[in-house]
Parts: sequence; C-alpha cells; structure tokens
Amino acid sequence: MQYEDGDNQSHRQSALIVDRSLSGAGMILSKAIPPGTRILIEAAAEKITAVVKHCHYSEGGYLVGVEYEGFEDSGWNQRGSRL
Repeated sequence: MQYEDGDNQSHRQSALIVDRSLSGAGMILSKAIPPGTRILIEAAAEKITAVVKHCHYSEGGYLVGVEYEGFEDSGWNQRGSRL
C-alpha cells in the first residue's frame, strides 16, 4: 500500500490484511499511519482507495483500520492477504 504524508512525501509499505468487509479492512503495518490519511491499496489487479480510521500499536506491528472510498465488493475478501 502507499500514501503521502503531511509533507507530500510518498511512502510504500507491505501490509498484512487480517480482517475485511464490504466497507473496509483491518491490517497490520510495520509503521504507524495517522488517522485521516488517504491510502492506496494495491493487490493483484485491484487498486482501492481508503481512509485510515484508527491506528494503534499491537503485538507484531500497528493495527490499522481503514474505510474504503467508492469500492464495491469484487470477491477480494479472503483473510490473511499480503499486499
């Protein structure tokens, strides 16, 4: 996934998706991302824009909850996907 910070610097990092629904996802990241940040999730042929709703440290990394923007379910909803 990728995002821009407050200084318009582009960042990329891998994410492990641990939960998914039609409206959003929960993922584990190695670095924190502030709530309100827009991100681009890329997996296989899918590109999904989302907004970070919460981010807190948990065992193994940062647990981040995101809400999709304008995304309809395309069958991309299996647990444990790596981006």
